[in-house]
Amino acid sequence: MVKKKKEGDVLKEFFFGMILFVVIQTVFMYGGFWIEKLMKIPVTGIPSAIGLTIVLFVGMYYKKKSEYVVLGSFALAFIAPLILLIVVTLSAMEFLSPQVYYSMGYMAAVILIVWGYYFKKISRSAF
Repeated sequence: MVKKKKEGDVLKEFFFGMILFVVIQTVFMYGGFWIEKLMKIPVTGIPSAIGLTIVLFVGMYYKKKSEYVVLGSFALAFIAPLILLIVVTLSAMEFLSPQVYYSMGYMAAVILIVWGYYFKKISRSAF
């Protein structure tokens, strides 16, 4: 028999996933910005994509205990490519355009795959 979780536990795990996403993406985005400034090489998008991949793997590790961690971390995941797009659009710095757009495409694909998985899972249980 499957034991149901309490609502407080579900929310706690969901918000833990959100915090996990924010912390990891902040570290990787700031690290990428720091590398660009220090080494004067355009790496825009690569650290964000690596950070999102790490969020996915860490979420999959926690998925063994609760899927709500992954769901929470990918509830905010659209913010990473959005921030990257805003930085590229509004910045006066030169970027390697294909590299940036490949990174945004990769992040969008990962996000859509995870969202599609949960949409399918939730819609099956709802109907």
